[in-house]
Amino acid sequence: VLFGNNGYITRSIGNNAFILDHSGIGVDLGFDDMSEYERQWEDTMDIADEVIQWITANNDKPFFLFINFNAPHNAYIPPLQYLEPLRKSIKHVHPWFRRYLGEVAYTDDYIGRVVSVLKKLNLYDNTIIVVTSDHGEVFNSVHEHSPYTDKKSIFTHGQTMYDEELHVPLIIKLPKKIFGGSKAVPYQVRNIDIAPTVCELSDIPVPDSYQGKTLMSIIAGKELQDRPLYSEGRLMYAVRIDNFKYVEKFYGFGIKPHHWGGAQVDEYYELYDLNQDPDELHNIVAVDTKKAFEMQQKLYALRFKQPENILYAKKDVRGSISVREGFFFTVESSGVVKKISRQKYMFSLKKGQRLVFSTIPSRTGCYIQSDGSIALWGYSGTALPETDGMYVFDATQPLLQKMPDDAALHLFPDELIVWTKPQKGGIQKVSEHVAISDEMNTLLKQWGYIQNGGAR
Repeated sequence: VLFGNNGYITRSIGNNAFILDHSGIGVDLGFDDMSEYERQWEDTMDIADEVIQWITANNDKPFFLFINFNAPHNAYIPPLQYLEPLRKSIKHVHPWFRRYLGEVAYTDDYIGRVVSVLKKLNLYDNTIIVVTSDHGEVFNSVHEHSPYTDKKSIFTHGQTMYDEELHVPLIIKLPKKIFGGSKAVPYQVRNIDIAPTVCELSDIPVPDSYQGKTLMSIIAGKELQDRPLYSEGRLMYAVRIDNFKYVEKFYGFGIKPHHWGGAQVDEYYELYDLNQDPDELHNIVAVDTKKAFEMQQKLYALRFKQPENILYAKKDVRGSISVREGFFFTVESSGVVKKISRQKYMFSLKKGQRLVFSTIPSRTGCYIQSDGSIALWGYSGTALPETDGMYVFDATQPLLQKMPDDAALHLFPDELIVWTKPQKGGIQKVSEHVAISDEMNTLLKQWGYIQNGGAR
């Protein structure tokens, strides 16, 4: 949509069901036209042929073209002409890894054919080319089993946060008038930095919603440091900063019962010193607790945010907060807070203290019990009392989209004032089921996203 609105014709050609809005798992990205292939490695030749035909037919127009080759993917069946040389040159590796490299070589060949056509049509010098991947693949036998999803993780992806999955290739060919040589960047960057970079190179303003930033300052040698990396996946999220990686198991991602609390499953944490342990074999989270806490705070600062609800005590109060659907995502207080479960906390606040909490999903009923009276700022009416002084309110339906100031707080005679800090985004609700076709189920099983009969 962004490039289409700026005078480019836009096209997607490849194998990627996630950009089909009718698939049940995809989203419409606004391409003018799309060609979707649904086979495995065999489609590489067909995709390349259509790409070459399309570029040739549209070489007189500015274009944005997304190409999705799927060959470096399970089930690792490259054509023999790409596999045989590897059998001779790379002998002491698992056969599946060699076959994976064969698929990489196969894909590289056909990327080269597309580049050759750009040169033949005199488009190469003025074309931005980005070659990257959405994930790697786990081949280390030590990582045979995922501690996060309790699934097999070797020879697949989407089950871990190890560098084998996170560290993907990134090659950017700039227009010749900007940079005509080649340069290896030694610093850590993120895939969220790609779109702002392409926007800058194309003289398109970078939307405020983009979380990344252009890579041109690094390419120009003006920025000489790693960028902090945040990553999330099924049941887990991670931060990679200063050659340390910290990972937490998080039950907010995935299918039931995990996104409704998962209290029956133990928490899991990992910390790796990537300088000393680049293969991520030794979890030191219990050894270096200081670094683990430091990295945890960095993770929490970078992860996605949920709307915050605030409890403010005008007098000393005690009570509890709870949810019956979903769970508490964050709970912080200047007073005393005790976790009872992922769905309930006890609190004790002195006059002037606050308790700030968020939930997943944000659209859930919050139950508050207090030994003092309660007032809801900006909500319709007052909280409806239940047994034992329990109050319930919907934190997503305030009538006032601003927080109370000190003068407003003094207007309430109640001991505990409750309000929600306005915020867009976040996980508002979680659907129990999303219907996908039998064909899509089969495809997702082939790709490793569905295991043991359950859609992830």
